[in-house]
Amino acid sequence: SSQAEISTWILFYAGILGVAFGSVYYHMKPDNNRVLWDTLPVDSGGSTARPARALVQALMMVAYSSLFSSLVVERIGQRIGLGCMCALLFAAFTCIVYERIYDDIRLCLMFQLILPLAIAAVAYMYPSNYTHSTYWFSSIGIYLLAKLEAVSDKKLYRANNYVISGHSLEHVCLALIPFLLSVMLICRERKFKRYLMMVILDGLFSFM
Repeated sequence: SSQAEISTWILFYAGILGVAFGSVYYHMKPDNNRVLWDTLPVDSGGSTARPARALVQALMMVAYSSLFSSLVVERIGQRIGLGCMCALLFAAFTCIVYERIYDDIRLCLMFQLILPLAIAAVAYMYPSNYTHSTYWFSSIGIYLLAKLEAVSDKKLYRANNYVISGHSLEHVCLALIPFLLSVMLICRERKFKRYLMMVILDGLFSFM
């Protein structure tokens, strides 16, 4: 992997760790003052909770931006990917400033919805140089499922006889995404290298 790819992936995992810390912090002692460290509800939760919400939003948007940029670096090119990274981080900063001024998180929510869809589009339109590229689509599918579970929180809770809530299922799905992407990074290899090895082995067996 190139240095640009490594940098974007490091930033992605840093953002994920920050969001995970916020979630753990809330669940250790759930209350209304901590809930914004775990979720991003439409209700602002009061002015005292806004800094926490802004921090969680920033970390999530950094994770989304770096993940999209890593895909662009891999599929399209380093210069374009790093340019996307800078542009997306600026857009994320703008969304956070807008939210802080107007107490309106709609731009942040749009940012978090559009980028995963853009990841799916780029992954579909541009072929990968690596194996295990289907993990991108699996991750996006799980992300969309997680958001559906979050929206249907109470309905799912009633449907399974109050065993597990939609919010809890959302956490399970979201935790699967970095796990799947980590498996992809560990297992993948360049297609040309794999093809070359197959040709060499085929030649050896033919010679024997």
